Amino acid sequence: MGNNLPPGVLTNDDLKALTGYERTADVRRCLDGQNIRYFFGRNCIWTTIGLVEAAAGLVPGSMEPQTLSPDAFL
Repeated sequence: MGNNLPPGVLTNDDLKALTGYERTADVRRCLDGQNIRYFFGRNCIWTTIGLVEAAAGLVPGSMEPQTLSPDAFL
């Protein structure tokens, strides 16, 4: 995982290594196909281990829609 990132963050390079794809567009298509949420950062896409687990149904209630307050991002 990348330097200076919180634990559990998967960087674009991590995702390329995990999926076996070299192009970011292919990685995104793979994540989309598996309903794994990801975000766009300054250095490309990223996600978290928790979001991967949620997409796999490993987190109770993860398949239900949720609303976060703006304070959740502080």
